[in-house]
Amino acid sequence: MITEMRFPTSQEAWVQVNKGLVEIESNPNTSARAKIYKHQVLLYDVLLRIDRSYIDPEWDFTKTVNYRRQKWTSLVGNYVDINHLEDVLGAVKHRELKKHKNYNETFHFGNAHSHGKGCLLVCTFSRRYGEDRPVLNAVMRAAEFFKRGMMDLLLLHRIGEQAYGDEPFAVNIFAQQLWGGSDWLSLIYAFDKQFIKGLKGADGFAGEVYKKYKLFKNVEDIGSISYHAHQRAAKVIQGLTATPALLAEDCELY
Repeated sequence: MITEMRFPTSQEAWVQVNKGLVEIESNPNTSARAKIYKHQVLLYDVLLRIDRSYIDPEWDFTKTVNYRRQKWTSLVGNYVDINHLEDVLGAVKHRELKKHKNYNETFHFGNAHSHGKGCLLVCTFSRRYGEDRPVLNAVMRAAEFFKRGMMDLLLLHRIGEQAYGDEPFAVNIFAQQLWGGSDWLSLIYAFDKQFIKGLKGADGFAGEVYKKYKLFKNVEDIGSISYHAHQRAAKVIQGLTATPALLAEDCELY
């Protein structure tokens, strides 16, 4: 059975999916389809419908996950074969020039790095009879949605812009697996402090997220944390992120 969710924008999808993972045990519609462990929650076969691809140009990847420009450069280098993309974009633009009301042109993501996870698989540019907006239909193998989800959404947005310019377009994403750990989901504090503070006293997975937040917030010697990724998480929660900030507007395909 597919779990379907609908959102007005890409940014809202990222925010609400992550909050939904934190509070999944209080939502009977999703909890019945999820695997919930002490420190991790997994949701299989998820369809995200996004009415309009949009991420605020001022969205700060450094503030939320402590990413630097190299992370975006690496993402594009791993997933996007520019020659292949240009071939597909040429076919899409030809369809648009001819004002075709129905078409499907597919771009295949790469996995160029030896350490690449191959999470993004394909993206199909579509026009559909009776619908005003074109739509990008993407397939994900699996995604740790807090750390990588927003950057994946931005990559889809940048690819869509190359085809449709300023024209609004929708995005559908089928993810075979979305998951989140209590450690990374505690970083929601970086953009919604009240949400995390509101988990105080919660049981189950939400309670574990709050415990991780308190751990990262209160640790005095961040270097004493053995897991390097958790050192990065503590820096995010304590506001000790890298400079300069990596904003969405700084992340371009070319």
